[in-house]
Amino acid sequence: EEDQDFVILRSYVPVSAEDTRKELTAFIVGKSDPDEYGQLIAYRVEPRGGTDGPALVNSKVQTELDISRVITLLNQQGSRVEFGDLLLVPIENSVLYVRALYVVAQSTKLPELRQVIAVLGENVVMCPTLEEALRGVFGLGSTAGLDDAIGSSCVGTASGPGAAEPSTTEPVPPATTTTSAPATTTTTASEPPPQAPPPPPVDGAEVSDVVADLLSEADAKFTAADEALRQGRLDLYQQRIEEAQELIARAAEYLN
Repeated sequence: EEDQDFVILRSYVPVSAEDTRKELTAFIVGKSDPDEYGQLIAYRVEPRGGTDGPALVNSKVQTELDISRVITLLNQQGSRVEFGDLLLVPIENSVLYVRALYVVAQSTKLPELRQVIAVLGENVVMCPTLEEALRGVFGLGSTAGLDDAIGSSCVGTASGPGAAEPSTTEPVPPATTTTSAPATTTTTASEPPPQAPPPPPVDGAEVSDVVADLLSEADAKFTAADEALRQGRLDLYQQRIEEAQELIARAAEYLN
């Protein structure tokens, strides 16, 4: 399919004794549009065991030393840290995880977005903005130590462009059902979008700049989508999300 839909997404890991198997093996989306309401589509992740599931990703974040120290600093002096939902974002042959980190002050009780965590393969970064997190997880931004953690720098580990090991997803024929959809809400394509024209050849030194520009444009599209959602313009919101995901997919092509 070429069009994007509003869907509900749920990830799956293998059944095992005491839940010891935590790798991602599949994810399923439930469609919410009127003409396809209740339709479920499952995607298998190949190769089996090659992609971390949500529990493993969360463990990576918690055990990354600099990120853990920053969370500890933010989680004191009259404030506490709260995490947003862990979002699974399929991009071409990779799986990107994104999670927001909020700080809640005891005086106001209102959550303030403080950091964005992104995980792609072995790259784990935490940055003040989504744009910086995307740049960092693709190995385009610099990460800092604890001294700069509360400033404008990112913390975490990123081994450079194209370092993440790709996985592939294969759709399973859809089945229509009337059962309730899973509980985690997100927006994604029911199938990978059509292949964009291949990027023009560029020198190695120019790749980082090109990818950085694409990710910056994607961040602007996400911001525009949020504004459209606040205005109740669901059609425009969906369009901006689609444009942002296309830009991220183009950036991924340069890194492969």
